Amino acid sequence: LDPAPAVADSAVSAGTVKRRSSMAAWKGLSPSASETSVNSACRFAADISVAVSMAGFTMRMAHIIEMANRHGNNLAAIMEFEQAGVEPGQAESAEDLTSVPTSSRNFAAVDDAEVRQLATLTFDIHKYRRGDAPAQRLLSYVRHMLTDLRVLAPCAINDSRLHKFLSAIRAKYRSVPYHNFFHAFDVTQTVFAMMKMAKLDEVLRPEEQFALMIACVCHDVDHMGLNNAFHLRAETPLGILTSVSGQKSVLEVHHCQISMDLLTRTHLLAETPKDM
Repeated sequence: LDPAPAVADSAVSAGTVKRRSSMAAWKGLSPSASETSVNSACRFAADISVAVSMAGFTMRMAHIIEMANRHGNNLAAIMEFEQAGVEPGQAESAEDLTSVPTSSRNFAAVDDAEVRQLATLTFDIHKYRRGDAPAQRLLSYVRHMLTDLRVLAPCAINDSRLHKFLSAIRAKYRSVPYHNFFHAFDVTQTVFAMMKMAKLDEVLRPEEQFALMIACVCHDVDHMGLNNAFHLRAETPLGILTSVSGQKSVLEVHHCQISMDLLTRTHLLAETPKDM
């Protein structure tokens, strides 16, 4: 990290955030966070500053405010949905932590011909990429694959929580050229086909098969289309925090954190036996 003056004024005022937002250093950041979210963002900046100082590092104020502003915007969105009586994650946008499609609370109908292709390596994901088939159907195929593996009952996963979790994960994938939800489903379906071909159900326990499939679905969640080297060299907020922690796997840590957060918030494993 570049040397920088000690950050003593981390808890900056809302006015300072707004003034700084007009500068080139803040290009692309939104200055429209509510007063509550800005105050929370400032507290977040102070916490980050203290944590980093204790670790023996200093951070440029720009990086801290960038993280604080993003945190504030996410908090404002969550508060807005809570006040409207909607759970975080039910907006149509897939660009933030609070978005989950509202088009259907149930699994969509499946195509029987495609269902038969799920256990092969010839399933055509590209027609979903092109928009020739409804992407919502892919969630139903994930459910079908888990059902085929006979892992839902042993793990005590019901349809409601599974749909909520898969919808949240799908919404959190960004519209980037490659590391999007279509890629996640492609990996999941390919692994499922290989598991069937290799008869891994005779080797792996139900909870292990379930964990493998969920890992496939989540493995690139919230990928921004930029690699680890970019985040580290450009000193993005994720790159800074990962570097300070002594890690180099910026995206892998991020994907895991987002997945664990959504697993918790959607209560997917609420009834799963603790001894599994």
